[in-house]
Amino acid sequence: MKNAVSDRVMEWSRSHIPRGRLGGVVGDFYGPGGKPEVAEEDLPLFGPYLLWKWHPPGGASLGTSFLQSQRHRLTPDEREYIEQAIAQPWSFLIVTAVKPGESIGLRDAFTGREVEVREVLASRAVQVRDIVFGQFVRIDGVYSLECLGSMRLPPGAIATVIEMREALEEKAGVRPVTDADLNRLGDGLRLRYFKMVERIRTPPQLTNTDGEPLELHTLSYRLTVTPEQAFVALSPLALPAQQDGLGENTFDANGALQTVEFVWAKRGNKQHRSWDNTILAHLSIKGARLEAEVNSAGRARRLRAQIKKRLGAGAIFESDHLRSAEALLAAARKAPEPEEEPSPELAEMERRMREQHMLEWTGTELPILRGKTPRQALLEPDGREIVISLLTEWERRDPAGVAVARQALGLAPDL
Repeated sequence: MKNAVSDRVMEWSRSHIPRGRLGGVVGDFYGPGGKPEVAEEDLPLFGPYLLWKWHPPGGASLGTSFLQSQRHRLTPDEREYIEQAIAQPWSFLIVTAVKPGESIGLRDAFTGREVEVREVLASRAVQVRDIVFGQFVRIDGVYSLECLGSMRLPPGAIATVIEMREALEEKAGVRPVTDADLNRLGDGLRLRYFKMVERIRTPPQLTNTDGEPLELHTLSYRLTVTPEQAFVALSPLALPAQQDGLGENTFDANGALQTVEFVWAKRGNKQHRSWDNTILAHLSIKGARLEAEVNSAGRARRLRAQIKKRLGAGAIFESDHLRSAEALLAAARKAPEPEEEPSPELAEMERRMREQHMLEWTGTELPILRGKTPRQALLEPDGREIVISLLTEWERRDPAGVAVARQALGLAPDL
């Protein structure tokens, strides 16, 4: 029935609504600065928006106008469907249950209303705690989806949705907000959904552990001092245990140092508390050549200052060869896959590091939790929902590591 009624409303609109009144609908759909044409992935939302939610300047929605003029030609079920499509708000819906090929349990993130909708295709594509954007309608006591955004949002997006809910509650002056509030503020929710989708589709900026944009700099110098003099001057950049260099140093027939590799490092790590140091650069001296590799422009700038301070005219700068994060990723994609599996020892070390990271996370103050730790956030409803949703999202990639965090937080595996 849904498609047949929608087609009738669309056909009626072509002959009863002047073309000029349909102008600008795409601009209204995407908002200021949006796309000039409807993207294919947004068609499942655009059609229902045009029929039921878009209002021409000074006029009613197309569905309302059709209902008013054609009511006597519609069956009771058709009238009920149109009334539901007009009245029910679009919202962010949290998936609470899934029966693949049959139905989806949904909870409106703003009103708290819970329904089970009959849905065949989408029920095969979503998982519990995913967040979708759309509208459900009820016809003769049965719920179905009238429209659904093409991209499901990951469970961790609940933090952004909760912020929106709090803003809506403040604006509406009630808690929880009502369907009428959502309809009145519906344009803002739709535009926010588009922004969230764009953020997900935009690759994250790669950074080093200091939070600086990742780019590989190779600094090259010509030395006017001996390799040993250069190493003595620069070795304080390394931690005490590494000041003899890395690996095997080489010497000439007289015992003078010729080649040495070492690192510029500092104690502690800004991003990983369990790390006892941070490697800032790899340096190598080979005869009259000094080369250093760093992974950000900031570190390259600071290292050049250190070399100038410690060696002065003893090291003549020649070049800074730059490779961007994009170039590094492209090279990594072209690199052949390693044929051998990692050793059991290495796999075990990686497992312990992931588990240690998750244990530290449970006691870390996080911006997404408004400065609270996950342990503290569990004591309030919104914080608890964010913590459990984040764990659910990460669990899909690292079940073992998340199991450690759940146990540390006293959360059951099925939460």
